[in-house]
Amino acid sequence: MPRKQIHYSAVALLISGLLFMTGCTKEKNSAPVPGNGGKIEVTNITHNSVTIQWTRSSDDNTGMEFLDYSVVYSKSNNIGDLESAISNGKKVPIYIEVPDSDKPEEFYWNKNIDSIKIKDLEDGQLYYFNVISRDTQWLMSAYQMTSEKTKDITAPVPGNAGLVETSMETKEGNKVSLRLVWTKATDNNSSGSDVLKYRVVYSINDVTSVQNAILFDMTPYEPDVQEKDKWVQNIDFKEISGLQLGTNYNFNVLVMDEAGNKNSYAGTSQKPQAGNNGELFITEEENTSLRLNWSRATDGKNNQDQIEYRVMIFEQEFVGGDKVEDAEKFDITPSEERIWRKVKQNENDLIGLKLENDVLSLEITGLTKAKQYFFNVIAKDITGFTVFYKNLTNVPKPGGGISIVEPKPTELTLSWPTATDSGSSSGDLSYWVVISDSANIFTLEGMKQNGIEKADWTRNLDKIQITGLQPDAYYYFNVAVRDLTGHEAVYTMISSSPDSRKPKEKSALNRTGMAFSVSIPLVPGRSALGSIGNGSEPVGVNQNMPATIDNGNGHLIVWLDGADPAGNSTKVDGEVGQWQDKSGQANHAVQALENRRPTAGNTQSLNGLTSLRFEAGQERHFLVPLGADIDMADSNSAYTVILAAHDLSVPTGSRAFLLDVRDEAGNRSGLMCRNEAGMTTFAVRAEQEYPLQAAVQQTPFIALLAMGRDAKNETYCALTVNGSLEEAKALSLPKNITNVIIGGSWGEGPAQVGSDFMTGNIDEVIIYDRRLTVDEQELIQAYLQQKWGINN
Repeated sequence: MPRKQIHYSAVALLISGLLFMTGCTKEKNSAPVPGNGGKIEVTNITHNSVTIQWTRSSDDNTGMEFLDYSVVYSKSNNIGDLESAISNGKKVPIYIEVPDSDKPEEFYWNKNIDSIKIKDLEDGQLYYFNVISRDTQWLMSAYQMTSEKTKDITAPVPGNAGLVETSMETKEGNKVSLRLVWTKATDNNSSGSDVLKYRVVYSINDVTSVQNAILFDMTPYEPDVQEKDKWVQNIDFKEISGLQLGTNYNFNVLVMDEAGNKNSYAGTSQKPQAGNNGELFITEEENTSLRLNWSRATDGKNNQDQIEYRVMIFEQEFVGGDKVEDAEKFDITPSEERIWRKVKQNENDLIGLKLENDVLSLEITGLTKAKQYFFNVIAKDITGFTVFYKNLTNVPKPGGGISIVEPKPTELTLSWPTATDSGSSSGDLSYWVVISDSANIFTLEGMKQNGIEKADWTRNLDKIQITGLQPDAYYYFNVAVRDLTGHEAVYTMISSSPDSRKPKEKSALNRTGMAFSVSIPLVPGRSALGSIGNGSEPVGVNQNMPATIDNGNGHLIVWLDGADPAGNSTKVDGEVGQWQDKSGQANHAVQALENRRPTAGNTQSLNGLTSLRFEAGQERHFLVPLGADIDMADSNSAYTVILAAHDLSVPTGSRAFLLDVRDEAGNRSGLMCRNEAGMTTFAVRAEQEYPLQAAVQQTPFIALLAMGRDAKNETYCALTVNGSLEEAKALSLPKNITNVIIGGSWGEGPAQVGSDFMTGNIDEVIIYDRRLTVDEQELIQAYLQQKWGINN
């Protein structure tokens, strides 16, 4: 009996023990418990990365140091619990170097971590994040999902390609009102497009960029309206009133997202817009007639059929501005043809314009055979606003400069870009090549009278080998081009000296290892350019020296020639609204206000050449909006300004700026003249510092200003005036130069221009976005000395 009781007791004890063990095992198999209640913190937020931090989990059967963690994220709110985090979340890897392997290995579960950096995110997006912890038995828990938006650095995209239209234009007395309409923008921001804000601006200046729009905005000042209140959320039109009748305004719309990123629409104006950027072209050209063609103009407020056109013919290219009455003074169109025309309505309409595939055309007859003419078209809307198309001539246009290839003492090859012609294909153009021992073939007449023919009129010719040269002789070469109707044009004469045909290492210009060819075009009537940099005086000038130094590398960004304000060798007199940039970068100097435009002419001229006259009392000056910023923030960044001027007049106790530059933040630097107690000096502004000074001993003068950062990113400034050099370091310079003012100074803050206008003549302004070498500086100064007759 006792034995049986013992058996039952043992069984009871065994069952009790099993039950106890089962309870203990169940308790120990629970998942990890996230620390700090599962809260996740997002820090170090950038446009493409964030850092995730959390408090480590605890677990009954796994030590904290042995728990694994995996971080997941999503652009949707779908990783809030463990199951959805595993299914929908994108895992974040940690890369660990592996021995004997070139590439690190990816690990998505990692022990003993409480933070991780997530990279390669998109800017301006809302992301959701979660952390999963796992013990050694692979039991898992999810933390509390959190969300954060990356920084937004992408500007909104204007709707409908940035199209802005005007409508509902009305006038009352001398005031005009209208409505501006646009399509709403889109944005990468996950908040959507309804949060975008818009600002409408208008000005008589160009407002197509955000910077210019804010800088030149003429919206009336309201003392109670703060800057932030000028931006209105989620609109696509605005009424504008109080505009001056007869004044053409440029309008634009700016759009801004929640992060402050801004963009501009394409803008519009009250004027009609010339079709195809104002390009004209010629067809059906005969000896005494041709058909002039152009794309239809558009107008934001009127039907295209209501726009009228007038064709004008000139004997010289018209560059006098945008006033019809000014163009009429030079128009040689027969009086009966000086009419405004619309699209031809029917076959009986004898004065209407032919329309085909959105291109208008007019047949022009009665022309003189082989004579050069210039043509233009003016479009006018029903409110009287007009726009000029681009000038077009019926004479071929040379494609560029002549080059000398592989020069040798007794032979060389001439090469030139193919010409273009409005009425003939390039393959139909013929070329004629002549040579002379004097600089007397720079014109077509000179070529015919003095040139020795090396190639008769030959179609599609772009190079020729010249042999039989004397090793010790100077030679001059030129090329003429002719179209099918007999119109002829001439390239720019080029010369070759004996030294230029020797190996380059023998050049006198090779001081710094840079040899410059002396085979360069000359100013008419002058001999070849002598050696520079060896103490001898140059005996000629390269008419294209600023571009020759650049050698097509794109560092010549502004070239304003007072002797050629129109940029095409056409004589210009009177006020100049646009000083044409000859650098090829289209950084023209402009002045929209008629009463502030500098004037061109031969008054107080140098060497018989035209220059631009500035008057401080009338605040005459130019603005140069740069098409691409000059980056001054990095090491080895620089710019060089070369300026020739004369007849400056600076009253005692005052100063006058010849040139001033600024960046988007308003930081400025410039070149000025100051008169203190009757002593006039040049000075350089680097913000409010005046580091360099050079006495103005005589006029005319050549000033060369180089500013920038060296290889150590230290700032420097060098000013040379008529050969006198001053240098300084540690200056405050603009970071990214965006605008230049000529003849005045920039104002403080957002103001367009300040005071300190100059009185005097500016002959030439040349700007490079790098520092020139010593040899290049000497070449450019010799060019200006010879051209303008400055013998300092």
